[in-house]
Amino acid sequence: MRAAIGKGADIYVLNGLVGGAIEDFLGHDLRPVLNALCQIERWQEQVGQAPCAVMLDTGMTRLGISTRELSVLLDKGPSLNLVLALSHLACADDPSAEKNSVQLQHFRHCVELLKPLYPGLRASLSSTAGIGLGDGYHFDLLRPGIGLYGASPDPNNAWPWLASVVELRLPVIQVRTLIQQATVGYGASQTVVGGSTLATVYGGYADGLMRSVAGRGFGYLAGVRVPLVGRVSMDYCVFDITDAVPCLVDDGQEWQIEILGPHQTVDEIALQSGTIGYEVLTSMGCRYQRRYV
Repeated sequence: MRAAIGKGADIYVLNGLVGGAIEDFLGHDLRPVLNALCQIERWQEQVGQAPCAVMLDTGMTRLGISTRELSVLLDKGPSLNLVLALSHLACADDPSAEKNSVQLQHFRHCVELLKPLYPGLRASLSSTAGIGLGDGYHFDLLRPGIGLYGASPDPNNAWPWLASVVELRLPVIQVRTLIQQATVGYGASQTVVGGSTLATVYGGYADGLMRSVAGRGFGYLAGVRVPLVGRVSMDYCVFDITDAVPCLVDDGQEWQIEILGPHQTVDEIALQSGTIGYEVLTSMGCRYQRRYV
């Protein structure tokens, strides 16, 4: 990251201070997000006044110092060059959850306790889901994650102002037209009528395509919606491309079926798979050729 963006930008490293990392933090001008008293003490003893951040546990019960531990930190006085306080919302994807306002008030209280000791302290509470809760949750620094990829925290309530930035296309490696009806895939779970044209593509659950999408998944070929038929295999899927055949041009180029792109969003795939956009994106395997634009 530092090599890519150069000097002058603040880079905060989540997940705490792991053993042996202090030299890396100092060598590349990185700021740790400390999440335990022992980490705070180690940073203070070995580093001194290099900038750092602290994670406050306001109800997620995952990472961060508790209210009791915060009292210990306050008793130490301004012993750190603490520039940022963070916390994380547990139920931000549900705007009606009472826990959101409870955590908000807790976080505000913690920040108010810290600011007399650290007057320049900035605060950050919200990731993508928290951003949607309104200005009161925004503080000084936002941490959009899934929103950067055009997906919403809850696929059932997709945000219309987000635009998908991820495209995924799978290569067609075989096309066949059935003479008579036939079953497709493992378990012979689906029967396709004779005369149908099927395309086998290279990509399966080893590449992050959920097995649960069987029977309700779709792709797009030449802009035409084509249904997934049969089960998702480790390396292959089969689509019924009968309706797309009239739109296809045999120009010698490899046909590709769009899984994610202009016609189908991350949230739509998540709904088909019975999961959330986070899992769809993070499940994509290492066999894809990635191109960054």
